[in-house]
Amino acid sequence: MPGKAARQRYRAKRHQNPDRRHGMDEFRTALTVLREKWPRAFPEKTHLIRPLTGKIASQISEHTGWSTNYVHGVLAVWKRRESYCRAILCHEFRFDLEGIISDETVSDDARQQASKQLEIILAAKTRRQFLQKVS
Repeated sequence: MPGKAARQRYRAKRHQNPDRRHGMDEFRTALTVLREKWPRAFPEKTHLIRPLTGKIASQISEHTGWSTNYVHGVLAVWKRRESYCRAILCHEFRFDLEGIISDETVSDDARQQASKQLEIILAAKTRRQFLQKVS
């Protein structure tokens, strides 16, 4: 268990950016807006999801009027989804808001992060399935 100082740093960091937290909390509502504006970048069908370019947050902020921190919160949830992690592992290049392939490649670090996130997601699914069988 982390020490008191570590817990205080975590709490301070968590509350440091209320707009980002707000974006994470309102993910579903924001996703509806993003899908209306950019259906190719945020498709409903999971097999159509592609890795997004790095500068996408500022573009979304500019077009929607949302703060950049809010957009970062929304994108944090989007990028933690199983389908997005699989897209990172399957594709070599990233895509822009219009769904057009860019020259930006998916880095090895991004692939490692996606792999770790998939492990977390699959472990949680396994736990849920086990608990359903037990009860």
